[in-house]
Amino acid sequence: MKEKVKMKITKGMMDKLIQEAELHMVGLFSSGKILEVMENDLELFEASVPSIIMDREYFRDEFDMVIGEA
Repeated sequence: MKEKVKMKITKGMMDKLIQEAELHMVGLFSSGKILEVMENDLELFEASVPSIIMDREYFRDEFDMVIGEA
C-alpha cells in the first residue's frame, strides 16, 4: 500500500491563501455577484460574512471597502 505524504503548509502559503480568499470576497461584493452566492451557496455566504463584519476596519484599510450594518 502506498504511504500518504503530508504536505507541510508554511506561514507564507497560508498568508497567500488567506489573501486570495479575501480578494475573492471583495470581488464578489464589489461586482454584485454576492447576490448570486446568497441564492446558490448560502453556506459560503453564512461562513464569510461574519468574519468580514468582524474585520470591517481591515477591509476598509486594505481594500477601501466600506462595510455597514444596514
